[in-house]
Parts: sequence; structure tokens; C-alpha cells
Amino acid sequence: MTRFRLYLAFFRNTLLISIVCGALFASLTDDFVSSALLFIPTFGLGMDLLYKELTRKEEYFFFYNQGICKAELLTATFAIYALSCIILYQIIRLCVLVWRSTVS
Repeated sequence: MTRFRLYLAFFRNTLLISIVCGALFASLTDDFVSSALLFIPTFGLGMDLLYKELTRKEEYFFFYNQGICKAELLTATFAIYALSCIILYQIIRLCVLVWRSTVS
């Protein structure tokens, strides 16, 4: 259970830069919502990890001392992002379908 809490702590640390970068690149496309849900877990997470590699390497030592390597952190964070984006996309699709059925 403590490992899961550590994965969530690392995930929360990546949220701001990932969402900003993902939304920025999604705004350049036609379909913002679908593109944002695609860019946030991929490009946004990549930009955040690049930022952490260049400026905040010391954070990894905390997780390494707890027995979690960098590859596990990246895999768990990507899985959490992908799962949350899939769930959010399904909720948005369901809301759009309900809205269209009530309008027509």
C-alpha cells in the first residue's frame, strides 16, 4: 500500500506540467478534447519527465531509497494517466450522447 501512495505522490508531482503542455499542444489541433486526452499522458508526461531530468534529479533518490526504480515510476505514472484519460474520455462521450438525445 505504501508503494501505491508513493506512485500517487509522483503522479501528483507531474500533473501541472503535463496538463499544461498537453493542453497547449492540443489547442493546435481541431478536436481539443480528444487531442488533450491523447497528448496529456504522452507528450505532457514526456515534457514533465524531461524537466525533472534536467532540473530536479534529486527527487528520484527519495523513491529509489524506498525501493522504487525510475522505470517503475514512469510505468506506473503512465498507467495512471492512461487509465484516468480513458475514463474521462468515456464520461465525456456519455455526456455528449445524453445531451444530443435530449436536444433532438
